[in-house]
Amino acid sequence: MDQLPVDVLIKIGYVEVLVQCPQCQMYTRRDAPNCESCRAPLPPPSPDGLIFLAVRGERDEERYRRTTRFVECPNCRKLLQVGTDTCPECREEIDEGYALRNSLTRVLTAQAVNAAETAAGTRFIAPLVVAASAGAFWLSGEGALLLLFYFTLLLSVACALWSLGWMRRYGWLPLKDEDFLSGRRKVKSTLLLWLGLLAAQLLAAALRPSLLS
Repeated sequence: MDQLPVDVLIKIGYVEVLVQCPQCQMYTRRDAPNCESCRAPLPPPSPDGLIFLAVRGERDEERYRRTTRFVECPNCRKLLQVGTDTCPECREEIDEGYALRNSLTRVLTAQAVNAAETAAGTRFIAPLVVAASAGAFWLSGEGALLLLFYFTLLLSVACALWSLGWMRRYGWLPLKDEDFLSGRRKVKSTLLLWLGLLAAQLLAAALRPSLLS
């Protein structure tokens, strides 16, 4: 199982990160110039001094979703509860920093795979969009058909933006998980499909201006 570096997890805004004040030992926000408890100046944070507070919850009503996830043993690959110090199978010691990064990476990978399946699923409505666009093209002139063409055009834009949004959020992640790589390939092909369909619709509108009049 891959494990994303700390700087990647912070860059994508996936975790809330705290640092420990060297004066009062309390935790405060990473971007705060002073401790929120004793107001002492905070030194530049190092990866060893970062505390992961929570995974961002995209759909939860709460601001964050707490991490009660699993970590993979770096030796035997057995899944363990986060907080386990030693693997019960091979007796490998589980470093806390490794455990947090591995756990967060697993959660992020699962979210990326699920989102990829949803984005790639839009390709199944492409035949309907093609049929509707073709009908509006050949039978242009009717008010209802013009509205249908507008609708299919907007639908193509929306589906392309959906796949593009996935690529922007997840596509650049340096993960080698097979499910993630498969999902990324599906999203790429889906994005190319919708961009091609959108180009064909715009070409049809250029050939028959009445579609946009």
